Formats: sequence, C-alpha cells, structure tokens
Amino acid sequence: MSVLANERVIVKENDIVERQMSFDNVSMESSKIQDFDAKPTTQRELIAWYMYSWATDGWTAASSSVFMPIIMSTMGTLGGTNGRDPTKHCNLVDPCYVQLGSAHVSPSSYALYITAIAVLVQAFIYIQLAAVADHSKHGKAFMIFFGFAGSITVLLWSVLSKNPTQYWGAGILFVLGTIFYGSSYVFYASYLPKLARNAPEVTEATDPVDKARKLTLRTSRTSLMGLCCGGAGGFIQMGIGIGVLYALNQSLLGLLVATSVGGAWWAIFTFIPLFFLKSRQGPPLPKGETYLVYPWKRLLKTMKRVSHLAQLFKFLLCWFFLSDGIYTILKVSVLFAQTVVHTPSVTLLIGAMVELFVSVPSYMFWGWVEKRFHIKPKTLLILLSFLSSMIPVYVLIGFSPNVSGGFKHPNEYIGLCAYFGFAAPSAISYARSTFSELIPLGRENEMFSMFLITQGGGGWIGPLITGVIGDKTGNMRYCNVFILACILVPMFGLFFVDVEKGKAEALSSAERDAQELASFESVKDDVSS
Repeated sequence: MSVLANERVIVKENDIVERQMSFDNVSMESSKIQDFDAKPTTQRELIAWYMYSWATDGWTAASSSVFMPIIMSTMGTLGGTNGRDPTKHCNLVDPCYVQLGSAHVSPSSYALYITAIAVLVQAFIYIQLAAVADHSKHGKAFMIFFGFAGSITVLLWSVLSKNPTQYWGAGILFVLGTIFYGSSYVFYASYLPKLARNAPEVTEATDPVDKARKLTLRTSRTSLMGLCCGGAGGFIQMGIGIGVLYALNQSLLGLLVATSVGGAWWAIFTFIPLFFLKSRQGPPLPKGETYLVYPWKRLLKTMKRVSHLAQLFKFLLCWFFLSDGIYTILKVSVLFAQTVVHTPSVTLLIGAMVELFVSVPSYMFWGWVEKRFHIKPKTLLILLSFLSSMIPVYVLIGFSPNVSGGFKHPNEYIGLCAYFGFAAPSAISYARSTFSELIPLGRENEMFSMFLITQGGGGWIGPLITGVIGDKTGNMRYCNVFILACILVPMFGLFFVDVEKGKAEALSSAERDAQELASFESVKDDVSS
C-alpha cells in the first residue's frame, strides 16, 4: 500500500536528521499509513465548517451558559418550596429549595447539578459515537442529525419552561439538549486535523520542516477561525436576546423567547454545512466488528497503550482539570452574579455579549502573536490559562472588607466578562489545536471523543463540586478556591508535556495500527480462502 503525498509529516525543527522520518525504528517510506479520505480542502468546505460553529456556538455562549441557567434558577425560585414553611412557596427572605431526586437543593445549585448530570451522560455517548465517526462515511450526516435534534430540543424547552412548576421537565430537556450538542460536536471537531493536513499549502510543501510548520499553523488558524465564527454568531444571538428582553419588560417570557431564537438560529444555519461540507471517511471497520461493541474494545485497547501515547495522555490529564476550571468560571459567575451580587438580568446578558464581542478580536490577536513571534500553541495555552486564573483571584479578593473591588457590585460584572473573553476562549482554541497535533492518523474521532470526555470533566465535576460548596457554605464566593486550584495545578503540568515527542509517538502508533490492520485483513483473507 503506497504512502499518499499528503500523509502526516512530523519533524523536529532543530534536528535535520528527523527528515528521514524515522521514529522508534519506524520508517515512513515503508509505512502503510494513509489518509483514507485525501480530498483537498477547499475554501468552500472551510467556510461550511466555520458556519457550523456559527450555528451551534450560540448554544454554549448564550443558551446553555446564560439564558437557560438563569431561567432554571428563576423557575426553581418561583416553583420551589419555602425552607421555613414547606406549605408555602419561596419568597425573597426565607431559604428556598427545589426537589432533585430525593434531595433538597437551592435553585442556583439546581442548575449546576443539572449541568453536571448532562455532561456525565454525554461522556458515555462520546465513546460510542467515536468509532462511528472514525469508520463510517456518514459522519457528516450524524453531525447534522444531532444538530437539528439539539435545535428542536431547545425550542421544546422554551415552550415547557413557561410553567415554573415544571422545572424538573426543563432539567430533563436541558440534559437532552446538552447531549445532542456534544454528540454533534464530536463529529464537527474531528474535521479539524483532516481539514488541516489536506489544506493545499500543507500538501504542496516538499520540505519536511516547512511542511510540519505549515501544518501546525494551519491547524491553529482553522481552530481559531472556527471559534471566531462561533463567537460572532453567539454575539448576534445575545444582541437579539437583549432586544427581546427589553421589548418584553425583562420578564421570564423574554428570556424564554430569547432562548427559542437561539434554537431557531441553530436549525437555520445548520443547512449550510449540510449542503457544502464534504463527507470524509476514515479507515474501514475491521471485519467481524460491530459499531455496538467495537468502540469499547478499542477504548480498552487504547488505554492499554497509554505508554505508547504518553504525551497525549499527559495532555489529556492536564486538560481534564484545566477545562474544569475554565468552564466552571463561566457557569458559576452567572449564578454568583445573579444570587450574590444581585446583578440585573439585562446586565448579565450585556456582560455575556461583551464577552463574545471581545473574544472575536482576541482570537485574531493571539493568532497574530503566534505567527509574529513564532510561539507554539502549548506555550500560548499556558499563558492564557494563567491570565484566566486571575478571575477567581479577583473574586477571592472580595472576602476582604477593606477592598472596594473583588466583584461586590453589579457593574464589575461587565469588566470581568470582557477580561474572560480576552483570555479563556482562545485558551480553549489552543488546547484543541495542541491536542490535534498529538493524534495518530485515522483515529481523529476516537481521540477527540476522549478530548471531549476530559473536557466534559469540567462540565460536570466543576458544577457538581461548586454546587456542593455553595450549598454547604451558603456563599458561592468560596467556589473560586476550587476553580483557582483547577487552573493553576494543570497549568504547571503542561510544562512536562513534550509536544514534539508526542508527534513522534502519534506517528509510531499510526504505523502500528496500520500494520495490525494489514495483518488482520491478511488473516481474514487466508481463512476465507
């Protein structure tokens, strides 16, 4: 089996001997590795990929992070039970609780617990879908299907949530919406390394060092542009939401209508990738395997080979906790601002809109910094993580009665949102682009599903623990101690991740997989003959 011209080439820039492409006694010239779908990446396909982010990122930027938590917390307050007199409804003076299974929790913690449940369920689904996406030629179709399913769920959620006593139903639909979004994102994110390595400037490069440099730069640019388009789409959605909220006198109905606008937006713009994004297929499913069992067998096999992809798994361990801290900042800050600082709903929405407005040029700025100063994605990830850690530090300063700042006043919320938009979204982008360089060829979906599972740890562990902290202490400001630790500890761990060595490990792993697949097919052919 010949090697394609656009196969993945990975070298150490400071070691010309690596041009021979020999890692761990593996020679690329005799390799059986190939990209099973080597169609050139076109500008139209890139735009279609960006537009899916434009369609869906409003879910994370507006609906699931701002509108829906506020609505669920409000529903819990309106439909919950008075903590002093269970026969009465909640008021603004006495403690309030809602039912979550057999437990009684506060309305603000309820939204955090529901988020934790949603992302935990998501993790198991990622594993099942990864094999489908890696080996099926219908990956694009699944991405579009889950996208439409998610948009419809958001619309149904908006209708059901008109009745505050149905907060439990809103929680169930929120879980479903999160699952649909995450499922579509598995297929969407796996396109990143495929689009990058099939880009014309990468495939046309002949010098290995130049080719590797262009591949890294193209991966970062594509990731940044995708998030940039998503941020722009979320910004417009947030603007529409604020307009609707003002028109409906800042009522619960206004928040529900704003959320339904996000669902309609998601559905409408999903048609663009439906028609213009190419279907890209990976290697065929081994004979005798099924999509029901194979994903779990492959995951077990991958975990047994941790030593073969040591740098990749080091990165995943760091990202597990780092994403926990970054994503929990966003989820806790909204509820903290609403329940502790008593920030008006319109100010919350304006702050979220400012965060999105700042994030778009920040993507461009950090992309320029990367190119201008030749800074590697991992280095930028560490820098941006440190900048993000300053948010919980600032909030913890608020414990001091002698300090006027520390997020004690509603007006501070907008400034914090602007700062978050400058640092955190770009950190997520560089985490994604760094990880894509460590993935063995042909296993994009499996690895990105693991990336999203670890990222999902921040989606359920962080909200779960901060929800408990808020319930036990009665002061959500303490949650920032946990958030700060979740950012700083893995940030230092990233210094021990060797990306260049990880690229070599990915190449060796892909070679090993190709040889095993060839041997497997040979045995099958011998048996059948």
